Amino acid sequence: MRIGIVGLPSAGKTTLFNLLTEGHVETVSGKMEAHLGSAKVPDRRIDFLSDMYKPRKTIYAQIEFVDVPGLARGSAAKGGVNQFMAGVREADSIIQVVRAFDDPLVPNPEGSTNPVRDAELLHTELLFSDLEIVEKRIERLEGGKKGKENPIELP
Repeated sequence: MRIGIVGLPSAGKTTLFNLLTEGHVETVSGKMEAHLGSAKVPDRRIDFLSDMYKPRKTIYAQIEFVDVPGLARGSAAKGGVNQFMAGVREADSIIQVVRAFDDPLVPNPEGSTNPVRDAELLHTELLFSDLEIVEKRIERLEGGKKGKENPIELP
């Protein structure tokens, strides 16, 4: 299973990613790149079965996490949403990280801390991205119709 960690810039996505994957990705790198990591899912039932049957190797379930680059206001309209959406499309599920802290060393890109506004902003950007995909699909479908117009005559 692959889970995408999404949110606005400086919300804490990479910090959560590092916590879940025991990673050491720089949290304030400013780079717009996705990070991939995985975490084993501990399960006492597997330990019990492993003790009982003594296999050569015990393999735990793993979850892959993708630290998706932050999505800023207006990204969908500017076309800068491609890398963000690539990370989301590859994920089976997403975790939305919303900033709920003030820190003068990590300024909020929106100017103030408002978790409800930030969550709605991300939802709006995702809706605009979906709308763009639908519009392109409609254009392709309409373009295909124009090239193949053959009126059907009924007897």
